[in-house]
Amino acid sequence: MAADAAGGRYDAQVSDADAIEMPTACVNGLTLDYDVFVNVPKLDRDPKTVQRLYDFKNLDFRLRPGSTAIDRGVTLPNINDGFAGKAPDLGALEAGQPLPIYGPRR
Repeated sequence: MAADAAGGRYDAQVSDADAIEMPTACVNGLTLDYDVFVNVPKLDRDPKTVQRLYDFKNLDFRLRPGSTAIDRGVTLPNINDGFAGKAPDLGALEAGQPLPIYGPRR
């Protein structure tokens, strides 16, 4: 169990359909699937390979244009108040913004 920005509590649950139940606007849940991302495959459920390593260069966690996760977040002052739409997007990356650069820079 976790707490959202308003102090409400919610459970994050993974269903058999690989959907993730997330809080929305501190009141209602929103069911999202892997198709909200540009390129993130569903998890392999084979117990022999489920923990395999993925090459990060093959994954893209940006939200697809028109995704239901866009503009569905809650503003957290000094954390995500630089959002680009009506509200922050759900997830780590704001749609339409440049990707962050990690590691050494030249």
